[in-house]
Amino acid sequence: MQEDIFPAAEKILSDIENILKKDSSVKTFEIIPAEDNENKSPVFHQEECLGLASWCVQPLYCYVHRRLFEHRRNKHRREDPSNVARWLLGALLLNPDVSTFWNMRRELVKNYKLDVTEELDFTRLVLYKKAKCFEAFAYRRWLLPYLLDSEGKNYDPVPTESPLCVEMDITSTCADRYATNYHAFSHRRYVMALKESRGYTHPNFDSEWKSSLAWCQSNVSDYSGFCYRQYLLEKCLLETDANTAKSNIFKCIKINEYRLRSQLVMDYVAGLIVTDDNNSQSNKTKEDSTAEHGPTLHTLDLLHGKARPTAISNNTVTGNNGSSSSSSESISHSSSNNDNTTAITTTTTTTTTTTTTTSTITTTTTTTTTTTTTSTSQLVPWQTCFHALSYWVEECRLNEDLIRMYDDHETLWYQRRYLAHILIRLIESYKTYSYYKSEIIVDPRHRIMPNEYGNVDDMTDDKSKIKALLVEAFLNRTRDIVELAMKRDTHEKLVVDKFLRYLNDIGLKL
Repeated sequence: MQEDIFPAAEKILSDIENILKKDSSVKTFEIIPAEDNENKSPVFHQEECLGLASWCVQPLYCYVHRRLFEHRRNKHRREDPSNVARWLLGALLLNPDVSTFWNMRRELVKNYKLDVTEELDFTRLVLYKKAKCFEAFAYRRWLLPYLLDSEGKNYDPVPTESPLCVEMDITSTCADRYATNYHAFSHRRYVMALKESRGYTHPNFDSEWKSSLAWCQSNVSDYSGFCYRQYLLEKCLLETDANTAKSNIFKCIKINEYRLRSQLVMDYVAGLIVTDDNNSQSNKTKEDSTAEHGPTLHTLDLLHGKARPTAISNNTVTGNNGSSSSSSESISHSSSNNDNTTAITTTTTTTTTTTTTTSTITTTTTTTTTTTTTSTSQLVPWQTCFHALSYWVEECRLNEDLIRMYDDHETLWYQRRYLAHILIRLIESYKTYSYYKSEIIVDPRHRIMPNEYGNVDDMTDDKSKIKALLVEAFLNRTRDIVELAMKRDTHEKLVVDKFLRYLNDIGLKL
């Protein structure tokens, strides 16, 4: 390492420091190629951009490195904190991977020598230059509680003023600038957990779900983005567990949104469930009937294999081969059970009509309709499960569309392995607890014994092996994309073979 004194070092560092103090809008930092100093300042500043000529990078870093470690070794000798902060500024802009320098900066923050807000602005510059710097992300995570604590207990800013929303913007920029940036998405997970622990409104789950969807559609080979979607999906599913639900994702759901998401699930199993609405008082189509009456608790039981398919009136539940399966066993539910109706408790004034009708999933139920479609609703427990399940269905359909669209992307098949893994745990949890329990869904210590989920006789006497319509739908759709993939690239065939072996190992045989 060059040990010569660099006379211009302090002037360069002072120029950079002054620019950052005067202009807090600076968001980018780059090294600008330049062979000769030409007696000009190597520091460039224009609008939101800061640049440093490349000719001074090596001597400047050698200078600040030597001064900082001399200060570290001789702690008994007092040094002006402003000088140390300036040296650290130069050192971390040029090489942000040195943990010692970040720790020295932490000491200055704890001693109130550096402002937290200014530090967040500074690390934003560092992350623009080196988007996958773990130390910079870790430093921001250390700073955020300081900033939020200073705002008071009732602090809950709107998105445009929320520091947590700023963090989301920064991670998006880092993910765009550096592919497979797992550190950026890990930081995003931390921000969501911090938001939940503080009880803030923003960033909310819906915005994250939609933004991650758009990102994954544009970056189909980046598994770090899909891992973040897995995290969001698990958070959504665990909202059905009253013992662990904290984020209140489904605290207030619009009725229209619930109906649309319910229909998403029903469309996913449309080839397995056939409904013929015989209501003589209405000439509505089958789709209109489904939208009005909606799914029931029995619907949810059928999807998870907790109830046996039964034909009532002209309704038919078809099997894998398209043939109808019927049973003399009748399915009935007590009208006194509040969880067994499609009622939605609304927060606005509504008019209700109670009728006995044939439901979408071959069961008789009491239905409640509302006149205000834009009102919000408080879901009963089984409706929460149904709503959460729709996110798994949405992810499955996204995965299928991407596999059809893009050839030979191993990331997409690994994502489908995850969806199959979660499906087995969903069914296991729902059959046992009637909701998605965290110990089964996300705890790797909970082992599920392989079962023949894919080849189950409808008439089996073993209630633990009743056919789950979700499994049938998943396998049918998987069969279609496997057949398509096998006709494409040779490498993709190897990936698909590995995927099929995994399905066999967990009991999902095509």
